[in-house]
Amino acid sequence: MAEEKQNNSIILQNKPTHLFILVWLKTAVFGFFVFFIFCTYLFISNGRISLYIINGAIAETAMLLVGLSMILSSVSYFWNFADNTLIYRKYLGVGGLICGIIHALVILLFLGNEFPFPGYFLNYWIPISAGLLAIILFIFIVIISTKKMIARIGGQRWRKTIRYVGYIGYAFVIIHISMQKYPEWIAWISAKNFQTLLPLSIFNTLFFFIVIIMRLALWRALFKKSIRQGSATGNQ
Repeated sequence: MAEEKQNNSIILQNKPTHLFILVWLKTAVFGFFVFFIFCTYLFISNGRISLYIINGAIAETAMLLVGLSMILSSVSYFWNFADNTLIYRKYLGVGGLICGIIHALVILLFLGNEFPFPGYFLNYWIPISAGLLAIILFIFIVIISTKKMIARIGGQRWRKTIRYVGYIGYAFVIIHISMQKYPEWIAWISAKNFQTLLPLSIFNTLFFFIVIIMRLALWRALFKKSIRQGSATGNQ
C-alpha cells in the first residue's frame, strides 16, 4: 500500500500532456491563492504594502508550498481522502523552489536599501548561506526527477534520495527564516501586546515541526508494518 502511494507521485509522467498542464495550472492557482492570503495578512499586520512586504509574502509562500509537498506522503498514508492530492507533491515542491528563487532575485535586484551589499550579507551570512543551500538542494532534486534520471538511478533509490535531500533542504529553509525573523519573534513576545497579529513566519516554522512529526509517525508505522510482515512470513 505504501509503495503504491509513493508511485502515484510519478504516474503523471506517463499521462497525456494536457494532464500535466492541468496539474500545473491547479498548483499555480493554489500558489497564487496562498500568496494573496499571505500578502493580505502582512498588509493587515504592517498597515502598509511595499515590495519588501510582497517579497516577504513570496518567501512565506515558498516555505508553505515546500512544506505541503513534504507532508503529503504522510497525510495520504494515514488518511485515504488525501490520496488524490499526492500527485501534486512534485509540483508544489517546484512551485516552492520558483518562489524561493524569485524571493532571492528580488532582494538582489530591487531591495538593495533594505539589504545593503556587502554589509548585510556579511552580518547574516549563516541564514543567507542556509537559504542558498536550500535552493541548490531543491534544484538538484528537480534535475534528478526527470524520467531519464529516475530510470538511471532506479525508482527506490531515487525516492530515498529526494526524500532525504528534500528534508535537509527544508531544514535549511527553516534555519534561513528563523535566524532572520528571531528578533521579530522576541519583540512580539516581549511587547505582550497580543492584539497585534502573530508574525507569519512563526506559522510556517510551526508547520515545519508538524511536517517532521508526521514523517516520524509515518516511519514508525512503516517500521511496525515491516515487523508484522516479517513475523507473518516467518510463521508460514
